[in-house]
Amino acid sequence: LVVAARQAAGLGRHDITAQIGVAMREFLHRTPYIDAWMAVSEDGVASGRRLGDDTVLCFLLLSLGQAHSELNHFAHAHRCFTEALDIRRRTGDKGGEAMAFNCLAINLFRQGKPGRAYEHMRTALDIMATVDDRYLTGMVLNNMGHILQSMQRYGEALDCLDRALTLQRQLGEGFRMGITEISLGQTCLGLRRYQE
Repeated sequence: LVVAARQAAGLGRHDITAQIGVAMREFLHRTPYIDAWMAVSEDGVASGRRLGDDTVLCFLLLSLGQAHSELNHFAHAHRCFTEALDIRRRTGDKGGEAMAFNCLAINLFRQGKPGRAYEHMRTALDIMATVDDRYLTGMVLNNMGHILQSMQRYGEALDCLDRALTLQRQLGEGFRMGITEISLGQTCLGLRRYQE
């Protein structure tokens, strides 16, 4: 599929390249194939620009930024996330704006800046309060809980994580529930609530 995406772009079929990038993102995000993730996302961003499709472009900019962040290319990741944020603001996509802030926060957290990460995640949560998207809200709450847990603000972390887990259960999001349960366990360890 990585080769197919590149070949499609070479043939001017940027719609196919972008679709492959979008379709592969969730899979590649959960695998060790970082080179494939980077290649598909870079090709997808270039194709998204050629298509002039803001929705696809922003999705793939966030994907590319996440791949850069995984490789500790924090400045590159920041550029991708801020470009996506600017487009989302211009187009009035509140959910997309919250997702961009979420990604900016995680990028800062990976750099050892939990205070600044918290500020961006707080912004993402404030935006999510105006959007009816339980999936994204659960993800943002989980990430906020993880940041708070790292700052030893355990009570606030438990509240965010419990709320995230409730939403994920409602949606049947087993994978995300597992991630949230791990964060809950780490928070309980911090509180010395070993039985929990």
